[in-house]
Amino acid sequence: MINKFLSHYYISIFSFGLLFIYQMIGVAIHKQFGFGFFYWPVQEYLLLILSLITILGFKEKIFQFYDKSSLIFHIYFLSIISFLFVYIFVENYSNHIMNSEKSIILFETIIWYIISLVLAFNLKELNKNITIKLLTIIYFIVLLFFFIYIIKLNAKYGADIFRALIVGANFDSSRINQFLSASGYVKGFHLYFSPMFSIFSIFYLYKIKENNKNISFFIIYILSIYILFLASGRGSLLAFTFSTFLFMTNIKTKIISLFIIVFTFLPFANYIEEHNPRFYNAITLNVEDDPSAIGRIKDFNHNMEYIENNLLVGGLRGYFEINSAYIHSALAILQEYGILIFLIFISMIIHSGIIFLKLKNHPQFIFIGSWLSYVIIDMALFKYIHEFKTMILFSIIYLYMLNLNKEKNVV
Repeated sequence: MINKFLSHYYISIFSFGLLFIYQMIGVAIHKQFGFGFFYWPVQEYLLLILSLITILGFKEKIFQFYDKSSLIFHIYFLSIISFLFVYIFVENYSNHIMNSEKSIILFETIIWYIISLVLAFNLKELNKNITIKLLTIIYFIVLLFFFIYIIKLNAKYGADIFRALIVGANFDSSRINQFLSASGYVKGFHLYFSPMFSIFSIFYLYKIKENNKNISFFIIYILSIYILFLASGRGSLLAFTFSTFLFMTNIKTKIISLFIIVFTFLPFANYIEEHNPRFYNAITLNVEDDPSAIGRIKDFNHNMEYIENNLLVGGLRGYFEINSAYIHSALAILQEYGILIFLIFISMIIHSGIIFLKLKNHPQFIFIGSWLSYVIIDMALFKYIHEFKTMILFSIIYLYMLNLNKEKNVV
């Protein structure tokens, strides 16, 4: 039994289950009921334990998995680790943050660096042996928890099930405290749920397509778009739709999907405009009437002033220092760590694009293309990636691509 548990496949199942399933289901439970077991630190340390087990049990294979092509990745994170270590001892640097908090950031960066190396290694085993049946079961379990979640939230909001199924977790921020505080709902649920659900759906759709189940693919594709819409993460929804639309659908599916999306939106346009103005304004590009967009533009300008004044070394959690919200893009790295580390990050993005083009004839091209384009779009335009845990989805696919290219060249 122990040997079975310690097999590479089962460790891979458990590790990705912790990353995706635990997060997607756990965040809904934690937000609703406040169960402390379902939050990042628990997930983080469980993943670390599995990662260390993997390293100890498969150290030779892990060593073979990587080569000099991953050097930029190691330089990037070792630079951040060194940066954090040095600035813990510089009293006048980011003194709005206590040394204990800086030490936690350093420690967690090391942890997620280790986890990323192992998860990329485990993805190969998972991709080779996972079954559609298991993915289908997991997918619909996640949907069950998700719908329970949004129905409960809307009931607390004083709305009916119809609103839950049409608008989902999109609420007027000015009324959230009044209606939802007792439910444990916190704005930003989509920041945790949507990226994980998007990548899980990409993986599931790839496996369906790999087995030529076209009808199943189309159903899950539309269903995933619908779930992301209800989750209220506009960036994740747009990134997912674009990435899968570009790489995974043929011309026929593209046309049918466009018709479904357009003719689903039009009949409910007025309802969506009234009850979900964030999404409506995003679709219609109405920035002037979008408080979120206006706020992000102000935050962007405010943070850019800080970046210009701290270009060389940045400032850890610099947005706190200027009483601003975070900058919703990869420029967070520039703001936190300065121009040198940011240029290393950009080099890694460029390198991922070069490797991707080298894999254009690879059987997994549409899979890595969808995953890579999703995370780059989401990171670059919509998400805050100051912490390594928020870069984990990019790290996995980047390192995995490097191994695919290495194998291709060996063959």
